[in-house]
Amino acid sequence: MRYCLALDLKDDPVLIAEYERHHKKIWPEIEKSIRDSGIEKNGNLSHR
Repeated sequence: MRYCLALDLKDDPVLIAEYERHHKKIWPEIEKSIRDSGIEKNGNLSHR
């Protein structure tokens, strides 16, 4: 089964780059929580 979360970001390259930098590295506790819930792969697909 696959779950998806879609975000609609403002079409602003500066804001999008800031968002991507902010979310590039996640806290170890969050990553552990994701893995512990059974999620094995995490993909980030951006459509611009």
